Amino acid sequence: MGRAATSKMNPGNIAPEGEVMDLVFEILGGTLPADYRHALRDAILRELPWLDDEPAAAIHPLKSSRSDDGTLLLSARTRLVLRVPAARLADASKLSGKALEMRASRITCGQSTKRALLAHGTVYAHLVSGDIDDEPGFTAAMRCELESLGIRGEVICGRRQTIGEGDCRLRGFSVMAHGLAPEASLLLQAHGTGKDMKLGCGIFVPHRSAAAVGG
Repeated sequence: MGRAATSKMNPGNIAPEGEVMDLVFEILGGTLPADYRHALRDAILRELPWLDDEPAAAIHPLKSSRSDDGTLLLSARTRLVLRVPAARLADASKLSGKALEMRASRITCGQSTKRALLAHGTVYAHLVSGDIDDEPGFTAAMRCELESLGIRGEVICGRRQTIGEGDCRLRGFSVMAHGLAPEASLLLQAHGTGKDMKLGCGIFVPHRSAAAVGG
Protein backbone atom coordinates (compact mmCIF):
# COMPACT_ATOMS: atom_id res chain seq x y z
CA MET A 1 0.00 0.00 0.00
CA GLY A 2 1.13 3.54 -0.59
CA ARG A 3 2.53 5.85 2.02
CA ALA A 4 0.25 8.51 3.47
CA ALA A 5 1.23 12.00 4.51
CA THR A 6 2.32 12.47 8.12
CA SER A 7 -0.02 14.47 10.35
CA LYS A 8 0.97 16.45 13.42
CA MET A 9 0.40 14.82 16.80
CA ASN A 10 -2.45 16.42 18.73
CA PRO A 11 -3.32 14.32 21.80
CA GLY A 12 -6.65 16.05 22.30
CA ASN A 13 -8.85 14.91 25.15
CA ILE A 14 -8.06 12.31 27.79
CA ALA A 15 -10.28 9.33 28.56
CA PRO A 16 -12.47 9.77 31.65
CA GLU A 17 -11.23 8.21 34.88
CA GLY A 18 -14.24 5.90 35.03
CA GLU A 19 -13.57 4.20 31.71
CA VAL A 20 -10.69 2.01 30.48
CA MET A 21 -7.05 2.79 31.29
CA ASP A 22 -3.59 1.33 30.80
CA LEU A 23 -1.62 0.05 33.77
CA VAL A 24 2.11 0.16 33.07
CA PHE A 25 4.53 -2.12 34.98
CA GLU A 26 8.27 -1.91 35.18
CA ILE A 27 9.71 -5.35 34.52
CA LEU A 28 12.96 -7.19 35.13
CA GLY A 29 14.00 -9.91 32.73
CA GLY A 30 16.51 -10.70 30.04
CA THR A 31 15.05 -12.66 27.13
CA LEU A 32 11.82 -14.24 25.95
CA PRO A 33 11.04 -16.73 23.17
CA ALA A 34 9.81 -15.12 19.96
CA ASP A 35 6.36 -16.75 20.39
CA TYR A 36 5.96 -15.56 23.98
CA ARG A 37 2.40 -14.23 23.70
CA HIS A 38 0.45 -17.31 24.79
CA ALA A 39 2.90 -18.05 27.60
CA LEU A 40 2.72 -14.44 28.84
CA ARG A 41 -1.08 -14.47 28.81
CA ASP A 42 -1.20 -17.76 30.71
CA ALA A 43 1.32 -16.52 33.29
CA ILE A 44 -0.66 -13.34 33.90
CA LEU A 45 -3.95 -15.25 34.17
CA ARG A 46 -2.44 -17.48 36.84
CA GLU A 47 -1.96 -14.34 38.96
CA LEU A 48 -5.06 -12.44 37.78
CA PRO A 49 -7.63 -15.10 36.81
CA TRP A 50 -10.46 -12.53 36.67
CA LEU A 51 -8.75 -10.89 33.68
CA ASP A 52 -9.94 -13.69 31.40
CA ASP A 53 -13.58 -12.72 32.00
CA GLU A 54 -13.08 -8.99 31.35
CA PRO A 55 -14.02 -8.40 27.69
CA ALA A 56 -12.35 -4.97 27.66
CA ALA A 57 -9.09 -6.24 29.17
CA ALA A 58 -6.03 -6.54 26.95
CA ILE A 59 -2.31 -7.29 27.25
CA HIS A 60 -0.17 -5.04 25.07
CA PRO A 61 2.65 -6.67 23.07
CA LEU A 62 6.07 -6.21 24.64
CA LYS A 63 8.49 -3.84 22.94
CA SER A 64 11.77 -5.67 22.40
CA SER A 65 14.59 -6.31 19.96
CA ARG A 66 15.40 -9.63 18.33
CA SER A 67 18.74 -11.36 18.92
CA ASP A 68 20.66 -13.39 16.32
CA ASP A 69 19.16 -16.65 17.62
CA GLY A 70 15.59 -15.34 17.32
CA THR A 71 14.93 -14.72 21.02
CA LEU A 72 13.59 -11.36 22.16
CA LEU A 73 15.78 -9.06 24.23
CA LEU A 74 14.08 -6.95 26.91
CA SER A 75 15.67 -3.61 27.70
CA ALA A 76 15.49 -1.57 30.89
CA ARG A 77 12.83 0.53 29.16
CA THR A 78 10.54 -2.41 28.30
CA ARG A 79 7.21 -2.22 30.08
CA LEU A 80 4.34 -4.66 30.57
CA VAL A 81 1.08 -2.83 29.85
CA LEU A 82 -2.40 -4.07 30.74
CA ARG A 83 -5.51 -2.30 29.45
CA VAL A 84 -8.27 -2.72 32.02
CA PRO A 85 -11.47 -1.03 33.22
CA ALA A 86 -10.59 1.71 35.69
CA ALA A 87 -12.61 -0.12 38.35
CA ARG A 88 -10.11 -3.00 38.08
CA LEU A 89 -6.91 -0.94 38.42
CA ALA A 90 -6.43 -1.85 42.09
CA ASP A 91 -6.91 -5.55 41.33
CA ALA A 92 -4.51 -5.45 38.38
CA SER A 93 -1.86 -3.60 40.41
CA LYS A 94 -1.48 -6.75 42.54
CA LEU A 95 0.74 -8.05 39.73
CA SER A 96 3.55 -5.89 41.18
CA GLY A 97 6.20 -8.08 42.77
CA LYS A 98 5.02 -11.22 40.98
CA ALA A 99 7.35 -13.39 38.88
CA LEU A 100 5.81 -14.54 35.61
CA GLU A 101 7.19 -17.93 34.57
CA MET A 102 7.21 -18.66 30.83
CA ARG A 103 8.89 -21.94 29.94
CA ALA A 104 12.62 -21.30 30.46
CA SER A 105 12.08 -17.54 30.86
CA ARG A 106 10.91 -15.33 33.67
CA ILE A 107 10.04 -11.67 34.10
CA THR A 108 9.36 -9.96 37.40
CA CYS A 109 6.81 -7.15 37.59
CA GLY A 110 7.81 -4.00 39.45
CA GLN A 111 5.85 -0.92 40.39
CA SER A 112 2.93 0.19 38.22
CA THR A 113 1.60 3.52 37.06
CA LYS A 114 -1.76 4.24 35.44
CA ARG A 115 -1.99 5.91 32.05
CA ALA A 116 -5.13 7.45 30.56
CA LEU A 117 -6.12 6.85 26.96
CA LEU A 118 -5.61 9.81 24.63
CA ALA A 119 -8.25 10.88 22.13
CA HIS A 120 -5.99 11.12 19.12
CA GLY A 121 -7.57 11.29 15.65
CA THR A 122 -5.34 8.50 14.30
CA VAL A 123 -4.96 5.16 16.10
CA TYR A 124 -3.08 2.03 15.11
CA ALA A 125 -3.12 -1.68 15.98
CA HIS A 126 0.03 -3.56 14.95
CA LEU A 127 -2.01 -6.75 14.42
CA VAL A 128 -5.74 -7.39 14.34
CA SER A 129 -6.24 -11.15 14.14
CA GLY A 130 -8.90 -12.76 12.00
CA ASP A 131 -9.71 -15.51 9.54
CA ILE A 132 -10.11 -13.31 6.46
CA ASP A 133 -6.95 -13.62 4.36
CA ASP A 134 -7.50 -10.96 1.69
CA GLU A 135 -6.91 -7.29 2.42
CA PRO A 136 -10.11 -5.92 0.79
CA GLY A 137 -12.28 -8.39 2.70
CA PHE A 138 -10.52 -7.66 5.99
CA THR A 139 -10.80 -3.90 5.43
CA ALA A 140 -14.52 -4.22 4.69
CA ALA A 141 -15.04 -6.26 7.87
CA MET A 142 -13.21 -3.64 9.93
CA ARG A 143 -15.31 -0.86 8.46
CA CYS A 144 -18.48 -2.78 9.30
CA GLU A 145 -17.31 -3.28 12.88
CA LEU A 146 -16.55 0.42 13.33
CA GLU A 147 -19.95 1.30 11.89
CA SER A 148 -21.63 -1.09 14.32
CA LEU A 149 -19.99 0.86 17.15
CA GLY A 150 -21.13 4.17 15.69
CA ILE A 151 -17.54 5.13 14.81
CA ARG A 152 -16.95 7.25 11.72
CA GLY A 153 -13.48 7.27 10.23
CA GLU A 154 -11.26 5.86 7.53
CA VAL A 155 -9.66 2.41 7.78
CA ILE A 156 -6.36 1.34 6.21
CA CYS A 157 -5.07 -2.23 6.48
CA GLY A 158 -1.44 -3.21 5.97
CA ARG A 159 -0.04 -6.46 4.68
CA ARG A 160 -1.18 -9.84 6.00
CA GLN A 161 0.98 -11.07 8.88
CA THR A 162 1.51 -14.41 10.57
CA ILE A 163 3.08 -14.59 14.04
CA GLY A 164 4.07 -17.83 15.77
CA GLU A 165 3.55 -21.40 14.64
CA GLY A 166 1.14 -24.30 15.22
CA ASP A 167 -1.34 -23.73 18.04
CA CYS A 168 0.37 -20.43 18.86
CA ARG A 169 -0.08 -19.00 15.38
CA LEU A 170 -1.81 -15.64 14.98
CA ARG A 171 -2.66 -14.15 11.61
CA GLY A 172 -4.24 -10.92 10.51
CA PHE A 173 -3.41 -7.38 9.41
CA SER A 174 -2.11 -4.18 10.89
CA VAL A 175 -4.92 -1.61 10.98
CA MET A 176 -4.95 2.18 11.02
CA ALA A 177 -8.12 4.16 11.74
CA HIS A 178 -7.91 7.90 11.14
CA GLY A 179 -10.14 10.93 10.91
CA LEU A 180 -11.71 9.97 14.24
CA ALA A 181 -13.62 12.32 16.50
CA PRO A 182 -12.29 12.39 20.10
CA GLU A 183 -15.16 10.29 21.46
CA ALA A 184 -14.79 7.76 18.65
CA SER A 185 -11.05 7.45 19.24
CA LEU A 186 -11.55 6.74 22.93
CA LEU A 187 -14.32 4.24 22.20
CA LEU A 188 -12.21 2.29 19.70
CA GLN A 189 -9.23 2.18 22.07
CA ALA A 190 -11.39 1.11 25.01
CA HIS A 191 -13.31 -1.48 22.97
CA GLY A 192 -10.50 -2.95 20.85
CA THR A 193 -11.34 -5.59 18.30
CA GLY A 194 -11.05 -9.33 17.78
CA LYS A 195 -10.84 -12.28 20.17
CA ASP A 196 -7.10 -12.12 20.83
CA MET A 197 -6.66 -8.89 22.79
CA LYS A 198 -5.05 -10.82 25.64
CA LEU A 199 -2.45 -11.97 23.10
CA GLY A 200 -1.54 -8.43 22.10
CA CYS A 201 -3.87 -8.21 19.08
CA GLY A 202 -6.59 -5.68 18.26
CA ILE A 203 -5.23 -3.05 20.68
CA PHE A 204 -5.34 0.47 19.28
CA VAL A 205 -2.90 3.18 20.37
CA PRO A 206 -2.38 6.77 19.16
CA HIS A 207 -0.10 7.12 16.16
CA ARG A 208 1.43 9.95 14.20
CA SER A 209 0.99 8.75 10.64
CA ALA A 210 -0.96 6.43 8.39
CA ALA A 211 2.41 5.50 6.87
CA ALA A 212 2.77 2.89 9.63
CA VAL A 213 0.70 0.42 7.66
CA GLY A 214 2.21 1.32 4.31
CA GLY A 215 5.48 -0.34 3.30
